[in-house]
Amino acid sequence: MTEKVMMNKKNGDICDVFIGPGRPTSHNTGFVSLLVLSEEPVDSRTKTCSKCGKVKSTNQFYSDPRHSDGLYSRCKDCVKSENNIRRSTLEGKARLRVYSQSSNYRSNRRRYLRTRKGKRALYHAVQAHVKRYPQRARCRWAFNKAVQRGYIIRPAICSSCNKSNGIIQGHHPDYNKPFEVIWLCRECHRKCKESVWQR
Repeated sequence: MTEKVMMNKKNGDICDVFIGPGRPTSHNTGFVSLLVLSEEPVDSRTKTCSKCGKVKSTNQFYSDPRHSDGLYSRCKDCVKSENNIRRSTLEGKARLRVYSQSSNYRSNRRRYLRTRKGKRALYHAVQAHVKRYPQRARCRWAFNKAVQRGYIIRPAICSSCNKSNGIIQGHHPDYNKPFEVIWLCRECHRKCKESVWQR
């Protein structure tokens, strides 16, 4: 729904109001058109959340083809709160780590990051991480630049398991020393991070 207000340039009086679908245009140069668009389309359909019991618009529910109405039974707010609580537990973190290593997760994530919403979410996530851990960001930036310019040579073998499993990553035991790293494969690097998190 679009609302257009016609205002006189000389005295500022509102002369005409247009309300209707589409994008109205003005051919009168003696008026200034102020176009106001609603933030989101109005959805007259509603549904009751099975968790909180509130009646909400259908755009507040995730789509789910398993249900007859094609919508999830719980609203988005309840689903997000449940996921946050589940991920905060040790069992939830372990399940999330297992899922993040699966091929299904990687393919879905690559497909999501190619979308405009995924690119925006990744940008905000990186900015939030840099703001929360500025020392880590500076350390990784300096280390990556040194590797790109050839000042530091990346080895082909993991220093922990002595295997060549994909790209060897540099682990920083101390973020105040950006050029002192332990070269680990992805699996050994993950185990090293887990041991640090569990302390």
